[in-house]
Amino acid sequence: MMKSRKKLMWVLLQLFSPAIQSLQLSDLAPLFAIFKRLYPEQEAAPLPEIGTPDTATAMAASAVWMHMSTMLSRENAGSVRQPPPFIRHHLQYLSQDKQKLLAQAREPLQIASLCNAFISVPDTFTQLMASLVEIWSGGSSQPSNMVAMPGTGNLMAVGITEPCSLELLDSLTTYAKMSLWNNVMSRVLKPSAGHGHLCLSPALVETYSRLMVYMEMDYGLALKTFLGQAFPSVWRQNNKPTAHTFLELLTYRLQRHIQPHYRLQLLGILYQLSSGVGGFGNNYQLQLSMESTALRLLVGLGSSDLPSQIAKVTSDNRLQNIGQLLSPDSEELNRLFVLVLARSIRIGCLESPGGWVDNAVRQTCNVTPHSWPQHVLDSMPESVRASYRDSPMLNSISRPEDKQLLLSTVDEEWRKWTSMASGPSQDVVAYFTREGAPSVYLCLLLKMLLDQGKIPPLAYGVLETLSAKTFATHIRTLGDYIVAFLLAMRSDPNNQRVYINRAVAALNELVWKYNVIPLDRLLLCMVLRHYDTSELSVLLVIIHVLLMRTREFKDRVSAFLTENSPEYWLRSDWHQKHVTFHQTYPELIYCEGVQDRAAHTQKTYLPIYYGNVCLRFLPVFDIFTHRLIELLPQTLRSLEQLLDAFGGLYRFHDRPITHLYHTLHYYQHVLADKAAVKKKLVGAVLGRDISDRSSGWCLSQKYQQYLTSDTASQWIPDSAYFSGLVQRLVEVVNGHVPQQFSRRDWRFLELPTPSLHVLYSTSVELLSLPELSGQDVGRSLLKVVFSGLGSSGKFVECVRLFVCLCARFFCSQSSHLLCAYDLFFCRSAGLPFVCPSVFSWLSSVSLFVRLFFRLASLTVFELCVYFVSIASLASTCQ
Repeated sequence: MMKSRKKLMWVLLQLFSPAIQSLQLSDLAPLFAIFKRLYPEQEAAPLPEIGTPDTATAMAASAVWMHMSTMLSRENAGSVRQPPPFIRHHLQYLSQDKQKLLAQAREPLQIASLCNAFISVPDTFTQLMASLVEIWSGGSSQPSNMVAMPGTGNLMAVGITEPCSLELLDSLTTYAKMSLWNNVMSRVLKPSAGHGHLCLSPALVETYSRLMVYMEMDYGLALKTFLGQAFPSVWRQNNKPTAHTFLELLTYRLQRHIQPHYRLQLLGILYQLSSGVGGFGNNYQLQLSMESTALRLLVGLGSSDLPSQIAKVTSDNRLQNIGQLLSPDSEELNRLFVLVLARSIRIGCLESPGGWVDNAVRQTCNVTPHSWPQHVLDSMPESVRASYRDSPMLNSISRPEDKQLLLSTVDEEWRKWTSMASGPSQDVVAYFTREGAPSVYLCLLLKMLLDQGKIPPLAYGVLETLSAKTFATHIRTLGDYIVAFLLAMRSDPNNQRVYINRAVAALNELVWKYNVIPLDRLLLCMVLRHYDTSELSVLLVIIHVLLMRTREFKDRVSAFLTENSPEYWLRSDWHQKHVTFHQTYPELIYCEGVQDRAAHTQKTYLPIYYGNVCLRFLPVFDIFTHRLIELLPQTLRSLEQLLDAFGGLYRFHDRPITHLYHTLHYYQHVLADKAAVKKKLVGAVLGRDISDRSSGWCLSQKYQQYLTSDTASQWIPDSAYFSGLVQRLVEVVNGHVPQQFSRRDWRFLELPTPSLHVLYSTSVELLSLPELSGQDVGRSLLKVVFSGLGSSGKFVECVRLFVCLCARFFCSQSSHLLCAYDLFFCRSAGLPFVCPSVFSWLSSVSLFVRLFFRLASLTVFELCVYFVSIASLASTCQ
């Protein structure tokens, strides 16, 4: 007790701080008794060094005593308690003149140590909080130093780039952190927070994001406030810079921490924004950021998140459809919604023809009509395929005559352009932006580059007039056109190869030289479009040449990986690296390369604190690799080359383990006999991440040896391997955390606890094992349970967790594994195992008994899954 009294006082301070106003004098008696017991020394301890991370715990006892003394003086109590001699020097330091004390506290950690002690003194506490915020915001006066932000023009920010350290936040009590978060949020939301033309300091923005991820400060309340107050305030003020900053925070800092129901709520808010509320939809940069944020929110949904939320929506009488979860304009986001839905149904074993699945698919097709190529439909669950098969939207499938019509339309508009190019620019702009004009203007730019080798400045007037939503339609048409144009050259293979190189070179110039199309937006449109087999082969060649044979994007990826670390919370120079990257590789989106240099007008960019083309490419890369997996084995070489070239970006992925788990599980019917592909995927997604950490961080030692071996197979795991996998999870669940885990800050990692991390990473191993089918893996786990290697209830519980995560992968073995679990339950209760029919009855009873005691904590969706499991279990065992 004496050795741990500092920690105990720190815990008491955490509990005491928010409850000061509600405590009675009678509540203080036990606390005084604790002090008398824990601090019997008669000599005063020396004053600790103020301003170190250990100051918080060293001064915790004196802070608690100050709070109790403040309560006594406030209640005019007759007696004055004498403090323990041990903390006399501490209290003398805190009792000196407040102004002198504040003047001495110049460093953030020094101020933080005082905040904990003066929570019960409102005036002093307010001054301390203001001093902390001023350190990162630059104060209320015009700052003397400024820092340039990415983009063109004189976009500057307050020149404070080093954010609040984690040591400082950890040294504050929960109450102090909440107060600091409120003060920082108020400064961020002030209309003049950026000193007029100056942007918010990078340090303040990063500090705001770090405060948002602290689970102990009522994370739900923080995010509710962010959604319920911050966003509406930004709308009312029409504050586009702050709105863009919030979008970047959601995209690059808070993705791992947003709960499912908040994700879908955010989607609805973003879709309202993109529809033009408050003029936000007319800003092209904001529109791109909103789509990127929505893309990440959708991709980040778990396998059970979307169905459970849809069930809540459709069960609400006030909401007769799921339109709030669909984008009114973006075909790509709605296609991705269907893909996430299909993944959820497949992994969650939620096959059910008709009903809510059919309703969701039909409404999606009504909002943005679309269809899928056959190779995508083949990977979807039967319920989703049936909905598309019965949907009238199948009539929208592109036919050969549609492609020919597109080519003819482009040729006709090209003739019109050449005839009008020498006329007044106003006539050109009016013609190509008229209502009902075909969305082929980007196709004309491509033809200009192919035929004339350049884009004249006259073209800029039309580009400047096109709205953000209209521009997205032009990008889709450009993808269709370039595929149809190159497919028309297939009669002459040599000529087609030449035109492919020329067309991709022209496309590359549209992206990097003329700044007309963002690369990630172009690739997303092309990857999600419906192309038949012949068109698809041309599309894959275009994307391959665009990414692999041009240097622009590969150089950016190489520079980004060299200079940056995914553990941004440990870096104080993240912003300097960010600005340096943008200075070396500027990202322009307003067609600056097309403008006439003599009449060049600079567009005003919104502040970019985190994003770049490499990070925006990651979710698109996920989708593209899925398309390549669906087309195996024809696309094997392309998949391997892309993973080798850009796999390093997975170090910066929000959810690399979960993404790999979803991929291996959803495509297990394709990857079942492709050990080399599974090994390549795991090595690309997790291999580089493992090299940054100690051995055993993610995958087992045997699997790591398999990854580094030269052969894709020739390793058949034995029972000791499976027993070791389960035993590792059992040890972590029991609290025996390995040394390499204890050094990690789980608040900023993909999975928030060591148990979840081991559970999902081991599931990835099971899904990617070579030479073994899903039934073989399930049978091996079953043998482990019955062989006596797993002799504890916790062992069998962990096996059941693996079965629940990989149920479809194990196929028929899943029900037998569940039976094995209940067999162990019956034996531990002293019930004999008689015969399968009796066992099925006992198994069902045991499930019902355990279900009865868990009813209070289960949702309706979980109840349905349990009852379905019981029914299938009984039918399998009989």
